[in-house]
Amino acid sequence: MFNPDVVAGTGVTVPYAMSYEAVNLEQEVYIYPFGNDKQVLFALGGGGYVGYSNRYGAPATRLDFTTGVKTLTLDHENGLHAGYMFSLNLDVALGASRNWLAGGKASFQNDTFGNSLATLQLKVGRRF
Repeated sequence: MFNPDVVAGTGVTVPYAMSYEAVNLEQEVYIYPFGNDKQVLFALGGGGYVGYSNRYGAPATRLDFTTGVKTLTLDHENGLHAGYMFSLNLDVALGASRNWLAGGKASFQNDTFGNSLATLQLKVGRRF
């Protein structure tokens, strides 16, 4: 997102900071070390993803100490990226028929642009 009306410093026009657009294709595999036929399910997940992103970060002023010239640069990444992910999952099967599932997931992912993302998710599911 570019905003030509935003001015930083002395007359320098910069894009809107902190915008992020991405499309990812992910694959994650789960291992159930205590089995997957219990009422309480614990799983370790791991996998990877590839995608395309366009991200602008916050502007930063840089100073060249030899010339004394200040320049304004933007943290910008644009293009294909790949990464890995790990997760811990804890789910509880509800009811006698165990058709409902409630649980949570804690995950961490990192990509080739150096982006790291930690997430917590709550899950509710129904078996058909």
